[in-house]
Amino acid sequence: MKQIFCTLTIAASLVSPIVSTSCSTSNSFVFFLSEPINKGDPNKFVNSIKKNLNELDTNKKFSNLNITYKISSNDLAKKQSLENGSGSFSFLKVQTLMNNNFYSDSNPLIQTLTTPFVFDTDMNKRYLDGSLNDPLRIIAKDMQAVSFGANYEHPHSTWTDLDYQWNGIRYDKFYSKNSELVNGYRGMILLSGKKEIIETAKDYWDKKDWNNFRNLGIIFGNKESIGNYKLQELLIKQHFSLENTWTLASDELKNPDKYNYDEYGTELIGKNEKFIISFTDEASFAWTHRNKNTTGYTPIENSVIEILTVTNPSIYDIGTFSKYIDDELMNLMSQAIIKTYENNDNLYGEGLGYNGYKLINDFNSEVLDYYKNTFN
Repeated sequence: MKQIFCTLTIAASLVSPIVSTSCSTSNSFVFFLSEPINKGDPNKFVNSIKKNLNELDTNKKFSNLNITYKISSNDLAKKQSLENGSGSFSFLKVQTLMNNNFYSDSNPLIQTLTTPFVFDTDMNKRYLDGSLNDPLRIIAKDMQAVSFGANYEHPHSTWTDLDYQWNGIRYDKFYSKNSELVNGYRGMILLSGKKEIIETAKDYWDKKDWNNFRNLGIIFGNKESIGNYKLQELLIKQHFSLENTWTLASDELKNPDKYNYDEYGTELIGKNEKFIISFTDEASFAWTHRNKNTTGYTPIENSVIEILTVTNPSIYDIGTFSKYIDDELMNLMSQAIIKTYENNDNLYGEGLGYNGYKLINDFNSEVLDYYKNTFN
């Protein structure tokens, strides 16, 4: 059984010096959590987990466990904390878990789940040919109709909290109330500008003319982001039949004036006529609150926004324990995290899109195969 109490003697024999230092404080459990979004409160989240753990730990084996948390939205930092023992648990992007097979050197036990959108309840829908009848284009068309309007009649600037059902975290209008939670999410590609240039962009897409499409200018997100960059890269490569060695980064090096950076892909949409194409998470407008301070989804005058397509899905984030954590504690802590959702005490998780959680029973079939189906 793995040990949670990392004494100096055990640490010296099993792990590197950097780990022995980080584990020198015995009987501690450290969550590495992302920065909260909107009304999410990590302190309340952790306190809820503490309460649940205390109820589940009937033998009071972990009654003196010191549970704390740290905040970091950097997945690499989270991964390193689990590797060196300074962190006990974190939600990691699936690609972080796959890099250098980190999943085999940690304990990925929890699958995060999210509420599906009303226009996208089936994560099995995938790219066919990119035409108007492609499932991904149909999702985009349905999304356009309920968001900005099929004829651009509902720009983001006209949205009200009442009409779009803002709940402090998201616009509930866009979320299905009748579908089960799903374990996947997508990216999307937006077009913004005058109506004429949007039609030109769609024509280049339909003709699979990469050079002219790219020359309309691309706003891309964080290059480590799956939903703001990597899924769009895969879709473009497939749709335009680009060579195996092609990447967005290599294309950017050759055409630097055709690329512009916007971390989440929501701020620069429609603000520069030289950049018509934007990458962002699917329906990121659903948690972009419209108020007097809003700058995202606010194009310049006479510009509109159209959703060209969504991407194939990636599996959602994975709750991962450090390999140094006791097996019994991991089991109880997993149940305690899941109970935050069951007890309707998961506001922090909901802010990040973690609307529910479930145990991973078979990592290979539930996570690894899903990942390979997307990225390989």
